[in-house]
Amino acid sequence: MSEYQWVEFRAIESPLDREAIEFMHTQSSRAEIDQWRFANEYHYGDFHGDALEMLRRGYDLHVHYSNFGNRTLYFRFHDGFQFAELVDQYTDDEQISWQSDEKGSGGMLMITPDGAMEMAEEIWDPETLASDFVPLWEMINRGDMRPVYLAYLALCTWFDAEDDNDLEPPVPAGLKQSHPSLDRLCVYLEVDIDLLDLASEASSELQDQSLNSERIGEWLKSQDHEPMRAMLQRVLCNPHEEPQRLLREIAAELHSPIAPTESRRSLREMRRQADERTIQRKEAIEAENARKKAEVERLARKIHENQIQSITKDPNPTLLRIEKAIEEKNRPAYERAASDLKLLQEAFGHVYAGAKADEIRSKYSNRPALLAEIRKALEG
Repeated sequence: MSEYQWVEFRAIESPLDREAIEFMHTQSSRAEIDQWRFANEYHYGDFHGDALEMLRRGYDLHVHYSNFGNRTLYFRFHDGFQFAELVDQYTDDEQISWQSDEKGSGGMLMITPDGAMEMAEEIWDPETLASDFVPLWEMINRGDMRPVYLAYLALCTWFDAEDDNDLEPPVPAGLKQSHPSLDRLCVYLEVDIDLLDLASEASSELQDQSLNSERIGEWLKSQDHEPMRAMLQRVLCNPHEEPQRLLREIAAELHSPIAPTESRRSLREMRRQADERTIQRKEAIEAENARKKAEVERLARKIHENQIQSITKDPNPTLLRIEKAIEEKNRPAYERAASDLKLLQEAFGHVYAGAKADEIRSKYSNRPALLAEIRKALEG
């Protein structure tokens, strides 16, 4: 049992009916439950509901996060899902698995990392995870396997490939193209950025599959009258489910999924190359940090040299700053006065600065804090 857990379910395609909502209330007495969402936050508690059954009864997405390392992510796909065989190419039956429905083409994709995830970095704002992951469900539903590939890639960063016969699964198109939900998934599953960079080299470009009014208009012009009447009847009779289903059908008709690239790369070799890139990247960062540090030090020396030159030409402004600082009667001001006295020492030597220090000691003998700062500055 971990100290903190966030559990959430989301309905994406259609809302839950009354019977389903009644079942959800039996799964938790404290969760926020409605026809689109189930959410609960635990502190020193645990979730005991049946996540798989909750998905079967209406929800489409499930996130279970804990600060102890839980990174569960489930997707539910309904009858009519066309990509079960493709999804199965990214499963290992342990951390990534596909469970087909008894009837139809639907099923559940379950991502349940274990082992080293116990040492995972803590996730901030976990309450936004489910909403951020809804586009991943939509991607997979139209044949875009980037979310599943990233999950597989993440598991490869936690567990070493056994031998060179373990090959990378098919590489989906679009890995070089950023997407907020994919970026969040990479953080959630702690995908190795160097391994992802290496994997992306084998990924083709992904065409824009967004549906705007122009594209929908073009599609409408190509439709016959009778099929349009049938589609309209479907939408009117089932307004919760059919609009989204129809949009997916239009997208599938306009944009056929780009088949993933069959890879022959060894997972062991990918891991080796990624480790080399990690070393090179860290060395480059260290070199850049060292360069910046040297530049800051150079500028600091230059400023200091200019200060000394200015004091050598005219020490009066510095002497005036010392007197004004002493008049403030506080430790920070005494530190500034002592620092300026140190600059006088560098500009004119120990005798000059010593004489000024003696003058201050004589005049302000009842200020031990000031005298301590002067002694520390001149003797340090």
